[in-house]
Amino acid sequence: WLPTLGAALFAIADWDEQTLEWATDHNPLFGNIEDAKQWSDDLAVAASLNWLVTGVAAPSGKEHFWRNKARGLGGQALTLAATRSITDGMKSLTDRERPDRPDSNNSFPSLHTSGASSAATLASRNIEQLDLSDRSKSAWKFGSYSLAALTGWARIEGNRHYPSDVLFGYALGHFIAALVNDAFIMPERGNLHFRAEQAILHARVQIGAACHDLGARAIFLEEFCSLFHCCGALVFKFGKVHILPNEGVS
Repeated sequence: WLPTLGAALFAIADWDEQTLEWATDHNPLFGNIEDAKQWSDDLAVAASLNWLVTGVAAPSGKEHFWRNKARGLGGQALTLAATRSITDGMKSLTDRERPDRPDSNNSFPSLHTSGASSAATLASRNIEQLDLSDRSKSAWKFGSYSLAALTGWARIEGNRHYPSDVLFGYALGHFIAALVNDAFIMPERGNLHFRAEQAILHARVQIGAACHDLGARAIFLEEFCSLFHCCGALVFKFGKVHILPNEGVS
């Protein structure tokens, strides 16, 4: 939740424009705005390729290897697609202007960052299943999350996003990937495979608890009620989140 709280702090304290101005004036990592934009694209691709390598390398059991492998990779690929869809949906809800294009109202949150963060989280889960030393696992996971962090910073230096866009995108991508992976793609005894029945049951329990506590149902994903509750001040600063009256949980 630290990136989410950081995003809220940047927005509420009006540090967004100050940090963006400093980053675009100095470009401490990428040299200039245009190079930063290119680096953000390249780093996002690198994060996705890193996830793919870890997914292919993760063990899938001796029995039904190819089926388990296809289900595991397919489930994680759907997770990345879901991250993109949810991020695009939130962009439409918040309708925030981009710093470099006032006519483009799709700044919040950062899609590059949410995608890279989601890929890094999935890669980290896969790395845990590999037969490597603890030091090697830690180093690989650190590198994975660093790719996501650098992607986000490149979007700031490239004048494409405010820091709060990036921080919230990072938190959002991690949240979606961790939730879906742990609920739907359950590594068991070293096997990366898809467990639909257990996933559905887990999701129903989590959704029911969230909606019962908050007494509301979000349009996009009911599981996101808790996320919106914690970050409400930030989201409502830039737009409106439409909530339907509680009609009970089926």
